[in-house]
Amino acid sequence: MLEEVHSTYDVQLHDDGLLVLTLHRGLSVSAELAQQVVDRLFELVGERSVVVLLRMAGVRWATAEVRSIAHTFTASLAVAVLGNGPVDRVLGNFFLRIFADDGCSRYFDDEAEARTWLAAHALHLPTLEIDGSVV
Repeated sequence: MLEEVHSTYDVQLHDDGLLVLTLHRGLSVSAELAQQVVDRLFELVGERSVVVLLRMAGVRWATAEVRSIAHTFTASLAVAVLGNGPVDRVLGNFFLRIFADDGCSRYFDDEAEARTWLAAHALHLPTLEIDGSVV
């Protein structure tokens, strides 16, 4: 597993193709930040497909431009958006619309359920070889 901690987000890439992106609580997601995250995710996964668990509990807001930038991350086979409560669900629906064209996105308020749902999609992925610096 590869794990990176940044000032506004954390990312974990597991050998089974699960990419966990955690947006920090209180974060306001700007277009600039979204582009930085997408660029870093592409550096990590390259041309490989992954399943994504997006933890966004406590995120304050995201700009409209975030949707078009995040949509460029085409490596995701399935996306589970994880929040906590009604406010997170509203913002979660914003993030779900980013991946709605793909048909494999869903909101969860329980991480175990989200991981179980993603595991079914991850069965179709090749195993990633992670050396700790380059995927």
